[in-house]
Amino acid sequence: MHRLLRLVGTLVIVLTLVACGGDSTTTGSQPANNPAPTSAAPAPVTIKKAEFAENVQEQTPVNPGSDFTPTETVFLALTLSGRPKSGLLSTEFFWHDDAIVSATLDLAETNGGILFSIGQDTFAHFNFTHEKPLPISGAYRADVSLNGTKLGSYPFAVVPPADAVPSKLLNATLAEDNDENYAPVNPTTNFAPDQKVVLAGTADLGLSTWIQAEWYIGGKIQNAGTRSFTMQENKSATPFSFSFLPEGGWPMGTHELVVLINDKEAGRYPFTIK
Repeated sequence: MHRLLRLVGTLVIVLTLVACGGDSTTTGSQPANNPAPTSAAPAPVTIKKAEFAENVQEQTPVNPGSDFTPTETVFLALTLSGRPKSGLLSTEFFWHDDAIVSATLDLAETNGGILFSIGQDTFAHFNFTHEKPLPISGAYRADVSLNGTKLGSYPFAVVPPADAVPSKLLNATLAEDNDENYAPVNPTTNFAPDQKVVLAGTADLGLSTWIQAEWYIGGKIQNAGTRSFTMQENKSATPFSFSFLPEGGWPMGTHELVVLINDKEAGRYPFTIK
C-alpha cells in the first residue's frame, strides 16, 4: 500500500451514457409462408476509442490528453462498438495497484428497447473529482470491464502544476544526526543496532511535489518507517531530513534507504549495521 494514497480523500464519480446514431428497426407482419429471419448473435462489445480529457461536452472530449494537474477532474470518454442491450459497464481507477474509486453503469437502463441496430456506437464517459490534490505520479490507470471481463486498461498521469519549478535532489548524506538547519552531523554509513539512521540533504522542490523516504531491511520495505511531505510552494535548495530506528533495533547486515520524488526514485543509500 502506498502511504500517499491516504491523501486522495473522498472521490465522487459521475457517469453519462448516450447512444449515438438512429435506430434501425423492422415493424409490420411477415407473409404466412415466409418465416421471420433469425437475428444473428450480437457481436462482442469492444472499445473503439478511449480518450482522457479535461471535460466532456455533448459527447465530445474537450482538450484530450492523459496528463492532469493534482486538482483537475479526470474524465475518460469511451466509444463502444454497437448498441449493447444489456450488461454492466464498469470503470475502476488505480494508483499503482491500489484502487481509488470505481463505478458501474447498467447498459440495459439506457439502451433498453432497441431491437436491432446497424453501424452505430454507444458513447459513455466517467469522471471523478477529489477533495484533496492527487499525488504527482505517472502510475495511474483506468481499467474498463463489461460483466467482469476486462475490455481495456488506460494509463494516465498526474503532473506538476504549470507554475511549479522543476524538482531535483541536489545532495543527500547518511549521518548519525542533523543539526537545526538539517545539515548532516557525523556522516557515516555504519551504525549500531540501536542507533537511529539519518539522511540529511537538499533539493529543489516545486509546488505540489512530494518527497518520500522508504526504508528496507533485507530487501523488505518497512512501512512503519515510511515518511513523506508535500510542498505547498516552490522552494529551491531546501533542506530536509529523514530518520528511522525500527522497533527492537536494526538487524545485522546491509540495508537501504530509497528516496522518491514524485513517485520516481531519486536516490538509493545503503548502510551497514555492525
